Amino acid sequence: DVGAGAGAYFKYAKRCQDCVTEYVSIEPNSELQGALQQEVSRMQPCEFPFRLHAAGLEVVRGEQFDRIILGNVLCEVDDPVSFLKTVDTLLKPGGRVYFSEHVLDSGW
Repeated sequence: DVGAGAGAYFKYAKRCQDCVTEYVSIEPNSELQGALQQEVSRMQPCEFPFRLHAAGLEVVRGEQFDRIILGNVLCEVDDPVSFLKTVDTLLKPGGRVYFSEHVLDSGW
């Protein structure tokens, strides 16, 4: 979960505990990390481990994931194309990216 904010997507992973082996959350905004940790605590117990990183994608460089969530993230990055290329390197073969966005840029 890249740009996890206050943990809006965590509840969906909890509903799917039989298919989630680990939840990795990346949130570089220090103002949101406390709310995210509260949401994780509120959703306990969980059958899978949860990792919270207070940084950007560089903290998971070299890892690969089955699914990556980008919730309202692309509007916050300076170079969305480069960002998505980096995200692509983090996907396992056949992996998927799920994204939502709340703004539209005419350049897309």
